[in-house]
Amino acid sequence: MKWKAINYFITLTALISWGFCLIQNSSSGMKQKLDAIFTSDRITIIIEHHGGYTASYLGKSTLLIRKVNNDTTYSVSYKDAIDRKKLAYTINTTELQELKDLVSELIDHHDPNKKLSGDCLTIDKNYQLQSPDESLTIKPAKNYCNSYCVINWIYQHDLQPKK
Repeated sequence: MKWKAINYFITLTALISWGFCLIQNSSSGMKQKLDAIFTSDRITIIIEHHGGYTASYLGKSTLLIRKVNNDTTYSVSYKDAIDRKKLAYTINTTELQELKDLVSELIDHHDPNKKLSGDCLTIDKNYQLQSPDESLTIKPAKNYCNSYCVINWIYQHDLQPKK
């Protein structure tokens, strides 16, 4: 009887360890894809929105980042699906790194089984990152408090005074 309990304990511990390793490997694989995407000259981030009373489909917003002729400047264009606003501005490598860090944080809270939905108060989002060579879909966990970080990053540049 004692050996059965020990055997069950060892089996359970092995299964938990194996599951944790799978989660870590998928996260590191996603971060490798993220690195590959952000080294590209052209990055597209598509943000799917769901929300409202019936969790209806609200549309896709598109953020397009292109490297300008020099290596330190990027042109950014954004088309919002909800308020139909269009933005265009330039960023430098530091600001691009800030965006990459925010997306990396979303990967840490990725839930591969999440289905898009929403309610009257919140709009649910998934992020699709694409470059000519790679693509990556990030599904932040439901009710993750910082799931709007990319949207906030986009609009903070619109609010800055023009130089």
